[in-house]
Amino acid sequence: MANPAPKPNPRTVAAVALGGVVGALARVYLPWPSLTFPGDPGDPLPTLVVNMLGSVLLGLIAGYATHRKWPEPLHKGITVGVLGSFSTMSALALAVSLAAAGQTSFGIASSVPSPWLWLLAILMLVGFLGLTTLLTLASYRVGLRRAAR
Repeated sequence: MANPAPKPNPRTVAAVALGGVVGALARVYLPWPSLTFPGDPGDPLPTLVVNMLGSVLLGLIAGYATHRKWPEPLHKGITVGVLGSFSTMSALALAVSLAAAGQTSFGIASSVPSPWLWLLAILMLVGFLGLTTLLTLASYRVGLRRAAR
């Protein structure tokens, strides 16, 4: 028989839920991505900017909070809740899916033959994931160093 799952802390669950609301509202209602990169909903640049910012903040806060032993509700509420919903993977999935369908605001996609659109989508996905992973790892190390001071 498998070990039973640990009972979740109600304060942590509430902090993650509240953080999720805050992060989602920030993603939807902050005007800067659309002001910086006006374009179609399929334009991947705002998604890239938001996910890069979320990745850097996630790494910094996770590194700092891990070393400084933040309370679980605060740590999880900010990292999983706020930043998890702010830099959501669903927006990345939409940008990649629209690229695969040839519906991006880049002039590239509309002029590329259909089989190449899938290659473009795969390159976008690998590039986004690779870049945000590297940013998270680098900022996590910075967060650890800052917390050690």
